[in-house]
Amino acid sequence: MDTQQSTKSHAGSCLHCACPAFVALCLILLGAVAVLTVLYISHDLKLKERLELQDQLSKNQTEHGQHDLSRNSADSRRNCFQRELSCPKKWEYHGGKCYFFSENRLNWTRSRDHCISIGGHLAIKSIEEQEFMGRLVQSKMMTDNDRFWIGLTDEQVETQWLWVDNTPLDEMIRHWLEKEPDNWTVILINPTGEDCASMGKGYPTDSDNWHDENCATLHKSVCESISPNNG
Repeated sequence: MDTQQSTKSHAGSCLHCACPAFVALCLILLGAVAVLTVLYISHDLKLKERLELQDQLSKNQTEHGQHDLSRNSADSRRNCFQRELSCPKKWEYHGGKCYFFSENRLNWTRSRDHCISIGGHLAIKSIEEQEFMGRLVQSKMMTDNDRFWIGLTDEQVETQWLWVDNTPLDEMIRHWLEKEPDNWTVILINPTGEDCASMGKGYPTDSDNWHDENCATLHKSVCESISPNNG
C-alpha cells in the first residue's frame, strides 16, 4: 500500500515538473513562429518594393529611350530639311555639294557648257562621291544603255585624262569598266576615237562604271556645284 502511494506521488511530482517545461517549449515555438512570420512579411514587403522600383526604373528608361528616339528623329528631319535648303530645287545634296542629274541629251561639250550655265560644272569624282553617284545614277537610268557625262576627258593628250578643272585623274579612283578606256576607233564609224568619259551600266550591276566614248555622243549629264551653305 505504501509502495502504491509512493509511486503515485512520484508520478504526480514528474507531471507537475513537466507542465512548466511544456508551456515554456510552447512559448518558445510560438515566439519562433512569430519571428519567422515577421521576417517573412518583412522580406515580402522588401521584395514588393524592389519589384516596384525595378518597374519604375524600367518605365523611366523606356520613357527616356522614347524621348531620345523622338529627339533623334526630330534632329534627323531638321538636318534633312536643312540639307534640302542647301541646294537649289531638283539638285541633290551630298557632302557639302549639290548635284544635278540633267535629262537633256547633249554631246560632252554642250553638256559641260550647260552645267556652267546653271552655276556648276560636269561632276568631278572623288572616292567619297563614287558610291553616292553610282547609287543615284542607277536610280535615274531608264535603260541599261543610259549614260551620264562626267567631267573627264583626254581630248588634249591621248591617255592623259583630265577633269574639267584641269586636274589629272587620280589613279586611286579609277572606275573604268573592264578593258576601258580603249579609245575604240573605226574609220567611217568612229574615226576620232573616244576621248570623253560617261558613267552608267556596262552590265546590270555596274552602274558606277566609267566608259570612254566619242565626245559627240548624246547623253544625259551630272552637274556639280558647292552647296551655298558650304561656299
